[in-house]
Amino acid sequence: MKRKILNIFFLGILCFSLVGCGKTEDMEYELSMIDNKIVEYFLSDNEELDNLSFNYIDRANNKVIVGLLDNSKEQQEKIEKFIGDTEFIEFVQSKKQIDDNDDSTLMDTYNKVSDYFGNENVDRHGLSTLSIDEKKSVVIVGLAENSKEEQEKFLNNVQVSSKYILFKQGGINELVNG
Repeated sequence: MKRKILNIFFLGILCFSLVGCGKTEDMEYELSMIDNKIVEYFLSDNEELDNLSFNYIDRANNKVIVGLLDNSKEQQEKIEKFIGDTEFIEFVQSKKQIDDNDDSTLMDTYNKVSDYFGNENVDRHGLSTLSIDEKKSVVIVGLAENSKEEQEKFLNNVQVSSKYILFKQGGINELVNG
Protein backbone atom coordinates (compact mmCIF):
# COMPACT_ATOMS: atom_id res chain seq x y z
CA MET A 1 0.00 0.00 0.00
CA LYS A 2 2.80 2.41 0.93
CA ARG A 3 4.53 1.66 -2.33
CA LYS A 4 1.36 2.41 -4.29
CA ILE A 5 0.95 5.77 -2.52
CA LEU A 6 4.62 6.57 -3.10
CA ASN A 7 4.28 5.77 -6.83
CA ILE A 8 1.18 7.96 -7.10
CA PHE A 9 3.05 10.75 -5.28
CA PHE A 10 6.04 10.58 -7.66
CA LEU A 11 3.75 10.38 -10.67
CA GLY A 12 1.99 13.53 -9.44
CA ILE A 13 5.31 15.36 -9.03
CA LEU A 14 6.39 14.28 -12.51
CA CYS A 15 3.14 15.51 -14.08
CA PHE A 16 3.30 18.79 -12.17
CA SER A 17 6.89 19.45 -13.25
CA LEU A 18 6.10 18.73 -16.90
CA VAL A 19 3.11 21.07 -16.89
CA GLY A 20 5.11 23.77 -15.12
CA CYS A 21 7.88 23.70 -17.74
CA GLY A 22 5.37 24.29 -20.51
CA LYS A 23 4.01 27.31 -18.68
CA THR A 24 7.47 28.90 -18.63
CA GLU A 25 7.87 28.42 -22.37
CA ASP A 26 4.36 29.76 -22.98
CA MET A 27 5.13 32.83 -20.84
CA GLU A 28 8.39 33.46 -22.70
CA TYR A 29 6.55 33.24 -26.02
CA GLU A 30 3.77 35.55 -24.81
CA LEU A 31 6.24 38.18 -23.57
CA SER A 32 8.20 37.99 -26.83
CA MET A 33 5.05 38.48 -28.88
CA ILE A 34 3.97 41.49 -26.79
CA ASP A 35 7.43 43.06 -27.04
CA ASN A 36 7.44 42.65 -30.82
CA LYS A 37 3.92 44.06 -31.12
CA ILE A 38 5.09 47.16 -29.25
CA VAL A 39 7.87 47.61 -31.79
CA GLU A 40 5.39 47.02 -34.62
CA TYR A 41 3.05 49.63 -33.11
CA PHE A 42 5.71 52.33 -32.97
CA LEU A 43 6.99 51.53 -36.46
CA SER A 44 3.50 51.87 -37.95
CA ASP A 45 2.73 54.94 -40.01
CA ASN A 46 0.26 56.22 -37.41
CA GLU A 47 2.60 56.54 -34.46
CA GLU A 48 5.52 58.73 -33.54
CA LEU A 49 8.53 56.73 -32.48
CA ASP A 50 9.70 59.74 -30.48
CA ASN A 51 7.35 58.86 -27.60
CA LEU A 52 9.05 55.47 -27.03
CA SER A 53 12.11 55.80 -24.85
CA PHE A 54 12.73 52.08 -24.29
CA ASN A 55 11.12 48.66 -24.19
CA TYR A 56 12.42 45.41 -22.78
CA ILE A 57 11.31 42.15 -21.19
CA ASP A 58 11.54 41.83 -17.41
CA ARG A 59 11.59 38.04 -17.10
CA ALA A 60 11.82 38.06 -13.32
CA ASN A 61 8.41 39.75 -13.07
CA ASN A 62 6.88 38.43 -16.34
CA LYS A 63 6.35 41.93 -17.71
CA VAL A 64 7.19 43.93 -20.81
CA ILE A 65 8.39 47.32 -19.62
CA VAL A 66 7.54 50.25 -21.89
CA GLY A 67 9.09 53.63 -21.16
CA LEU A 68 7.08 56.51 -22.61
CA LEU A 69 7.98 60.19 -22.66
CA ASP A 70 4.25 60.95 -22.68
CA ASN A 71 2.99 58.30 -20.28
CA SER A 72 -0.57 59.57 -20.27
CA LYS A 73 -3.57 57.27 -19.97
CA GLU A 74 -4.50 58.24 -23.54
CA GLN A 75 -1.14 57.04 -24.89
CA GLN A 76 -1.33 53.83 -22.86
CA GLU A 77 -4.85 53.10 -24.13
CA LYS A 78 -3.78 53.58 -27.76
CA ILE A 79 -1.04 50.99 -27.29
CA GLU A 80 -3.34 48.64 -25.37
CA LYS A 81 -5.95 48.85 -28.14
CA PHE A 82 -3.34 47.84 -30.74
CA ILE A 83 -1.82 45.02 -28.70
CA GLY A 84 -4.90 43.53 -27.07
CA ASP A 85 -4.14 41.55 -23.91
CA THR A 86 -2.06 43.90 -21.77
CA GLU A 87 -1.89 42.27 -18.36
CA PHE A 88 1.84 41.71 -18.95
CA ILE A 89 2.67 45.32 -19.89
CA GLU A 90 3.96 47.87 -17.43
CA PHE A 91 4.11 51.47 -18.60
CA VAL A 92 6.65 53.74 -16.94
CA GLN A 93 7.41 57.43 -17.25
CA SER A 94 10.78 58.05 -18.86
CA LYS A 95 13.00 60.96 -19.67
CA LYS A 96 14.70 61.75 -22.93
CA GLN A 97 17.81 59.57 -22.91
CA ILE A 98 19.46 60.84 -26.05
CA ASP A 99 22.56 62.96 -25.90
CA ASP A 100 21.82 66.10 -27.92
CA ASN A 101 25.58 66.56 -28.44
CA ASP A 102 25.78 63.22 -30.28
CA ASP A 103 26.32 64.14 -33.92
CA SER A 104 26.18 60.59 -35.30
CA THR A 105 23.78 59.91 -38.13
CA LEU A 106 21.38 57.07 -38.76
CA MET A 107 23.77 55.58 -41.33
CA ASP A 108 26.76 55.92 -38.97
CA THR A 109 24.84 53.90 -36.40
CA TYR A 110 23.66 51.32 -38.94
CA ASN A 111 27.20 50.87 -40.28
CA LYS A 112 28.67 50.37 -36.78
CA VAL A 113 25.98 47.87 -35.83
CA SER A 114 26.30 46.09 -39.18
CA ASP A 115 30.08 45.83 -38.77
CA TYR A 116 29.56 44.39 -35.30
CA PHE A 117 27.10 41.78 -36.61
CA GLY A 118 29.55 40.82 -39.35
CA ASN A 119 32.70 40.70 -37.21
CA GLU A 120 33.83 37.11 -36.72
CA ASN A 121 36.03 38.10 -33.77
CA VAL A 122 33.21 39.18 -31.47
CA ASP A 123 30.80 37.05 -29.49
CA ARG A 124 27.56 37.33 -31.43
CA HIS A 125 25.71 35.02 -29.07
CA GLY A 126 22.35 36.58 -28.34
CA LEU A 127 22.10 38.68 -31.51
CA SER A 128 19.32 37.75 -33.87
CA THR A 129 18.33 40.38 -36.43
CA LEU A 130 19.36 43.72 -37.84
CA SER A 131 17.36 46.01 -40.10
CA ILE A 132 16.93 49.69 -40.81
CA ASP A 133 13.74 51.69 -41.12
CA GLU A 134 14.80 54.87 -42.90
CA LYS A 135 11.28 56.27 -42.80
CA LYS A 136 11.30 56.19 -38.98
CA SER A 137 15.08 56.86 -38.80
CA VAL A 138 15.83 53.84 -36.65
CA VAL A 139 18.09 50.79 -36.67
CA ILE A 140 16.15 47.77 -35.40
CA VAL A 141 18.21 45.26 -33.43
CA GLY A 142 16.76 41.91 -32.42
CA LEU A 143 18.17 40.39 -29.26
CA ALA A 144 17.56 36.79 -28.24
CA GLU A 145 17.06 38.15 -24.73
CA ASN A 146 15.68 41.66 -24.96
CA SER A 147 16.37 42.67 -21.37
CA LYS A 148 17.57 46.04 -20.11
CA GLU A 149 20.94 44.50 -19.20
CA GLU A 150 21.44 42.96 -22.66
CA GLN A 151 20.52 46.27 -24.34
CA GLU A 152 23.10 48.15 -22.25
CA LYS A 153 25.72 45.46 -22.94
CA PHE A 154 25.05 45.69 -26.68
CA LEU A 155 25.33 49.50 -26.73
CA ASN A 156 28.62 49.33 -24.80
CA ASN A 157 30.08 46.62 -27.04
CA VAL A 158 29.16 48.37 -30.27
CA GLN A 159 30.01 51.84 -28.93
CA VAL A 160 26.86 53.55 -30.19
CA SER A 161 24.27 55.63 -28.41
CA SER A 162 20.63 54.63 -28.28
CA LYS A 163 19.74 57.66 -30.43
CA TYR A 164 18.85 55.57 -33.50
CA ILE A 165 18.45 52.11 -31.94
CA LEU A 166 15.17 50.29 -31.40
CA PHE A 167 15.48 46.91 -29.70
CA LYS A 168 13.04 44.07 -30.23
CA GLN A 169 12.75 40.51 -29.00
CA GLY A 170 14.41 38.17 -31.48
CA GLY A 171 13.29 34.61 -31.98
CA ILE A 172 15.32 31.45 -31.79
CA ASN A 173 14.86 30.88 -35.53
CA GLU A 174 16.37 34.32 -36.25
CA LEU A 175 19.60 33.80 -34.32
CA VAL A 176 22.84 34.73 -36.01
CA ASN A 177 25.22 31.79 -36.13
CA GLY A 178 28.14 32.78 -33.97
